[in-house]
Amino acid sequence: MSASSFAHASIPASRPDIIVIQSESFFDARPSSAAIESSLYVQFDTALRESATYGELDVPAWGANTMRSEFALLSGISTSKLGYARFYPYAFVRRAYASLANWFKRAGYETVAIHPYHADFFGRDRVFPLLGFDRFLDIRAFTNAHRAGPYISDESVFDRIVKELDSPRSKPAFIFAMTMENHGPLHLETVEKGESSRYHHLGEDPAYKDLTAYLRHIANADAMIGRLLAHLRARRRDTVLCFYGDHVPALPHIFERLGTVPSRSNYFIWRNFGDRPARKQDKAVEDLGVALLQAMDTAERREVVTGESERTEQL
Repeated sequence: MSASSFAHASIPASRPDIIVIQSESFFDARPSSAAIESSLYVQFDTALRESATYGELDVPAWGANTMRSEFALLSGISTSKLGYARFYPYAFVRRAYASLANWFKRAGYETVAIHPYHADFFGRDRVFPLLGFDRFLDIRAFTNAHRAGPYISDESVFDRIVKELDSPRSKPAFIFAMTMENHGPLHLETVEKGESSRYHHLGEDPAYKDLTAYLRHIANADAMIGRLLAHLRARRRDTVLCFYGDHVPALPHIFERLGTVPSRSNYFIWRNFGDRPARKQDKAVEDLGVALLQAMDTAERREVVTGESERTEQL
């Protein structure tokens, strides 16, 4: 496969904690229909206003194939350069590979992956050590965790991220968390009578049942963003949060009724230090890692989000 863009990236002087969240099927659905309740994204909107950069994200997956977006993020390689490997890139990772996680490991970070599903799915249990993860916390780390629908809730993933982030450590943390709550098939979920009005204004037509289920999970993802921002604002250590959707949801019948075919997800890079230019820059997912490294730069910090200058504490 092609060489990773992280193979020769330089190590910065500052080492803030880093959180990357790959949010299952997350995208801003409001441009698809004015009938979607705008307040479902209130925390997401706050994150955009406070971010270093944000925008739409070109991803190599639609409705499924999370691994393709995930590998593009971690490797920094466009799927157009992978040949046959673009269909199932993890099958072609057979030795230690330059990646975003390996870059952080080389920079002295503890690298942790979190995913509330089975570790062998997509072969992550084999591939993640080769990509540079020191630890991989899978479904076994979520015993008795709350579920939202058939899968572990975003709320529970937030709790695990915070537990890892704030645990005593001698190294800065790089945490890559992959959520699961909004994974399909959505048509198997139950929607209560009258529930749709909380999420959209398309009425009780059964044809929109799957959209209601999807937006219910979007509300939970948005709440997760809000809790993360609140927690990170209060932290004394510099921290950068990168949040992105792996692909749009598998709702072709909904999009057909709405007369739209969305293909891009969304992202933001937020930090609890420095200025907040909130620059809109649409990107490809393979370029997101480099943007994250650029956001670590503290040379031109002008203010702290909460106004607390003591947050410059470093390891």
